[in-house]
Amino acid sequence: MRDLFSNIRFYILLFSSVIAGLLILFCMTFYTSSNLQLIRMNQMSAFISLIFLYLALLPSPLYSAFPLLPFKTQYTKARRAIGVSAFFFALLHSLIGFFGQLQGFEGLGFLSDRYLFSLFLGFVSLQILFFLTLTSFDKAVSYLTFPTWKKLHRFIYLASLFILIHTLMLGTHFTDLSKIIPQLFFFFFSLLLILEAVRLDKFLQKKYFKTHTPLLLTGILSGFLIFFFLSSLFSEQLQKIGLHSFHQQLAKDAQQTLQISQNPSLTGDRSKRYTVGLTTPDIIVPQTKIPLVFTIYDAANGTPQLLYQRAYEKLMHLIIVDESLTYFEHIHPEQNKNTFSIDATFPRNGRYHLYTDFQPLGAIEQQMGFTVNVGDEEKTVSTFPEKLSDTVDGYTITLNKDTFTSQELSLGNKKMTFTIKDSQGNDVKTLKPYLASFGHLVMINTKSYDYVHVHPFSLIQPQKESTSGPIVEFLPMGIYGPIKKGTYKLFAQFNPNGTLITADFTITVK
Repeated sequence: MRDLFSNIRFYILLFSSVIAGLLILFCMTFYTSSNLQLIRMNQMSAFISLIFLYLALLPSPLYSAFPLLPFKTQYTKARRAIGVSAFFFALLHSLIGFFGQLQGFEGLGFLSDRYLFSLFLGFVSLQILFFLTLTSFDKAVSYLTFPTWKKLHRFIYLASLFILIHTLMLGTHFTDLSKIIPQLFFFFFSLLLILEAVRLDKFLQKKYFKTHTPLLLTGILSGFLIFFFLSSLFSEQLQKIGLHSFHQQLAKDAQQTLQISQNPSLTGDRSKRYTVGLTTPDIIVPQTKIPLVFTIYDAANGTPQLLYQRAYEKLMHLIIVDESLTYFEHIHPEQNKNTFSIDATFPRNGRYHLYTDFQPLGAIEQQMGFTVNVGDEEKTVSTFPEKLSDTVDGYTITLNKDTFTSQELSLGNKKMTFTIKDSQGNDVKTLKPYLASFGHLVMINTKSYDYVHVHPFSLIQPQKESTSGPIVEFLPMGIYGPIKKGTYKLFAQFNPNGTLITADFTITVK
């Protein structure tokens, strides 16, 4: 037993290695899909890292509040190895999430500012844990001297704060804070805050005050205030960080209520999240049919998603553009259980961006983005001057000249109006429905490649024999986050006289 305690750090690191091996073996054995394996390993490694981090933070406040508890020396000695284990599983979580699920740096262009902010906090936390890991060995401690080392390792509190925010913003189990996992999380978090308040109270009494101070009560109340503040701040219903985010979201929801209630693709549980994996050949050759396979899972529990609702007559819409935004294709993969597949042909070498639209049963419409490289990558430098009119197959389509602002578009306060005329300049009044709508419109940011699927202003789906024109209106909305400022390429599809045409435009969102 004495040898066990004297080598406790070694045994903890060995235990962590065994747990990591068992985690990988479990996921590889019980989940046949590589995408589902990644989801489970990512979730479990994050959960284990949080446990180790909590255990590393616990001994000082615990034994300050209860100095007679046993195993104080052994627990304190083991703390460094526990912290190293927390970093190890955090690193595993980061590698799986970034390179496995996000597909590396290419995937960053599809993320919202809120998501990028959370990733940044996670990255900074990982760097802090890495530096603390390097200085956790005996030689580093002796080189730094103990007082210096102790001050340095207090950065673990900053890392823990960032990890807390990162977890609340991105954790798939934190979309509903009434569930058991969030409740347990906040219970142990509040317990740690209370113990830290006790330790702070004792420290201040010893160093600065002769009499007992009310800081313990203040600390407890502060802990609960932090708990309720974070609970509301990072709830799935709120999109922005700030003291007025709740009121901003209420205003946004109020202005979008009519459109959302009338649009079946936007009604459903908005807290549901999904993971989509794209499988392609390792080498993609231009001018060759390439199989694209999209596999979809419920991100909260990793189960395959099998049931979907039709949105505009199709279960999935796939938009493909090249990096210069001169190539556009709108196609529809076919379902086979929880996968959708289709053959696509890429016209030339270069980088392509793929966007999927689908609606799981009971959820709102989901939009996911991917990037693929075709042949030898060709870097293109494109300019995007304003373009409000386009002529295709003798038809001239004009977008109304207006000032488009990020706030108005995000809140659904600004329509986009297109007018279609024939080669003689006459109004086209014989637009026919295409995929249950008189027009389809997408917006793509020319720098970040953010994708916005813009719904028609009139949400009543026309009958096949219906006709319309010459005006078609669309209403952009920031359903998944604000529509950012910048230059956008617009691709609009219409069906005059049964002839499908695709027109492109360029606007600036201020």
